[in-house]
Amino acid sequence: MNQNSQTKTDEMRKTAEACVHRHLYHAMPPQGWTNDPNGFVFFNGRFHLFYQHYPFAPQSGLMHWGHWQSDDLVRWEHLPIALTPDKPYDAGGCFSGSSVVHEGRLHVFYTGNGADGTQTQCLAVSGDGLHFLKYKNNPVINGPPDTVIPNQFRDPCVFRRGKRFYMVVGAEGKDHQGQAAVYVSNDLLDWTYLNAISAGDDSLGHMWECPNLFFIGEDAVLLLSPQGIAGRPPFSSSHDSGYFVGRFDADTGTYAHGEFRKLDMGFDFYAPQAAADGTGRAILTAWMSTWETPAPTGACQWAGSMILPREIAVQDDRLLFRPARELERYMKPVFAAETVSCGDLPPLKATAGRLQIFVENKDFVVELFRSADGREYTALSYSADAHTLALDLSRSGEAARGIKSVALAQPPEVLQLDIYFDRSSVEVFVNEGGYVMTARVFPHQGSDGIRLSGKAAFRRIRLWEFGE
Repeated sequence: MNQNSQTKTDEMRKTAEACVHRHLYHAMPPQGWTNDPNGFVFFNGRFHLFYQHYPFAPQSGLMHWGHWQSDDLVRWEHLPIALTPDKPYDAGGCFSGSSVVHEGRLHVFYTGNGADGTQTQCLAVSGDGLHFLKYKNNPVINGPPDTVIPNQFRDPCVFRRGKRFYMVVGAEGKDHQGQAAVYVSNDLLDWTYLNAISAGDDSLGHMWECPNLFFIGEDAVLLLSPQGIAGRPPFSSSHDSGYFVGRFDADTGTYAHGEFRKLDMGFDFYAPQAAADGTGRAILTAWMSTWETPAPTGACQWAGSMILPREIAVQDDRLLFRPARELERYMKPVFAAETVSCGDLPPLKATAGRLQIFVENKDFVVELFRSADGREYTALSYSADAHTLALDLSRSGEAARGIKSVALAQPPEVLQLDIYFDRSSVEVFVNEGGYVMTARVFPHQGSDGIRLSGKAAFRRIRLWEFGE
């Protein structure tokens, strides 16, 4: 980065740091634009999380790989940019990809987007997790199979099974059906095409972005962000994310799987990736946004952030999520009550923390980021008759939006909500992570109230604030 560029980003960073919407416990860029997480990995005792980054403006631009590292998934340290688009094969951007550790070195695979839009798969290697050298014979995959559109071939996910490595690349077939191309390698350098994973029709969109295949025990989980899936309930956005649980055949590259299920029932969630820590625990991250999400933080010279890292479990071919346990040590208790009605609660305030509720199966409303005059708030409401939970952003502040809801599979005797909020985000974990609802919100300064109302009796309420 030259001196003029450095001066510009330094000025942008100062503006961003003063923004009232900056998170306290989520990964976000120091300045500029952020979208998909990339290369999420546990390496040399630390988590490394890369991300699509345009450092010079709070809008999407020529993509670099930004870089954070963390000891605990809560405090993220900004590191120098890992990949810069400085070669002919990535002159149009260093697009999304993944990481794998081999022989003590970190290998990152990414899509090189050529100046003409041609997409190839490329490699860079690091011994220390900080400095990366692009492979001299890039690209390692110079183009897609004949059945795939050349400029719709991106986001490589690389993993090891046994003694071999596999790469799954998102693609759009020439039949305009989404697919994931599967490759195999013995050395991470020479790759052979094996097979394609697909739905067999256009029911899952025309392009599969950001495929991420990982394993929990014998279950092979495939995360996808299909384009063109809007209007097929429960998928309501043209940029949405879901998953399969199945079995991967390492000999043939085939994947047998069950139903495609939605990952997050809220507004803002895209391009998920999973990483395993030193104990084998599977951790999920994702861009806490979509391409339709408003970004009023652009006025403060930054845009985009990541979800709270989530631990993943499989139960009956469904994924369950809970916030990474490391966060618990940062939460300071400020209020607790049992067997209480709404009218008996004192005034509650917080802008970054955790609210946990155990409540009987009756109607109620939780309002977060509530203004003193009651005109602004983010509402989470429950209808007992329909056993439906609704997240309402219509009065949430700047760039207010609509309502997203989820119908619970069956009426619960006691509904458990674990709500994490962080200045400009809300993440709701329902019934021990059976459902999650995520949203970016942009309340005005001073909107810090929490209000509960309705017919329900609360068996337990606990409020924590985030702190050191």
